[in-house]
Amino acid sequence: RNLLIGFVLGGLITHFVTISFLENYFSGSLSGMLGMIVFATPLYICAAASTPVAAAFMMKGMSAGTALVFLMAGPATNIASLSVLAKIFGTRSILLYVIVILICSLGFGLFFDWAVMNYELPVTGLVTEHHQDSGVISQICAVILLISLSYHVLKPS
Repeated sequence: RNLLIGFVLGGLITHFVTISFLENYFSGSLSGMLGMIVFATPLYICAAASTPVAAAFMMKGMSAGTALVFLMAGPATNIASLSVLAKIFGTRSILLYVIVILICSLGFGLFFDWAVMNYELPVTGLVTEHHQDSGVISQICAVILLISLSYHVLKPS
């Protein structure tokens, strides 16, 4: 179910978020990564669902390091699980946990962008958009797959 939500969110991001928005606000700088933390922290998203969302961000021009910050901070710091963990471990422990997650995600994001830039890693080649005309059979198969996935996720237990 979460993976389907991730695919839907990824599709919405791919369709509605503009390249200039991501380049202006999430360009791989420290401020862009901090903005991604502010976006990802309250978001309730699991690791499986965050992968297609991060891929959609990267297709729109977000740096790989900023996408890594989203992948690390989003699933680890969602408000729903933090509130449950705070009752078990205490507020001080959860605050320390969140600080460590945020510092590590920022550090790894900055390091990853540095490595991509200095070693010319082919990250953008891995996430490319293909604009080809799909035939009627491809579209019918996509609709059948979507209906099958929706039925499986939404059917009563």
